[in-house]
Formats: sequence, structure tokens, C-alpha cells
Amino acid sequence: MGANDASDSRRGRHRGDSDHGSGPQLHDTAKDLAGKRIAVNTLKNIGDTTVRQSVRQAGGNPAHIRFEPMPFAAMPGAVQSGQVDARCGSR
Repeated sequence: MGANDASDSRRGRHRGDSDHGSGPQLHDTAKDLAGKRIAVNTLKNIGDTTVRQSVRQAGGNPAHIRFEPMPFAAMPGAVQSGQVDARCGSR
């Protein structure tokens, strides 16, 4: 997983949209992903399971995360356009 991914455990950083509409920014912890829209390649699979557990372990509540299924190739554009707040998957 890379720096743009929702669960980059090596850096503890996550890419998503800011609350101020200024475009993508890095989140400090997985807890910041609670309540966000996250792109995954398929629902009820390793991607959403990993993100939920990462948020839970960081002290967040994963109950309100919305997962949006889409092809990996569409994820960077979806983050840039604001369709989703973060992505989980390969580059």
C-alpha cells in the first residue's frame, strides 16, 4: 500500500479530502477515517475489513464509514474530484 492509501500502516498517514474543500490532504491517523467515504475495489472483502479494523485500533468508530466500490484505476481520480475521501488499494 502506498502513501495515498487509506491504510498505510508504515507511515500512519492517510489521504483524503479536507473539511475546508482545499483538496486532498494527509490524515494523521486511521481514526481520522471514521465517517469518511473510502474507495475499495469490492465490498465485504479485505479492503473494507482492513480499514474498519485500523480505525477501531486507532480509537475511532468505523460504523459510519461509507465504502464505495470502484476499479483501482478510478480511485485516484475519485479522491482528487472529492467523490471519495480516501482509497484502499494498490497504486
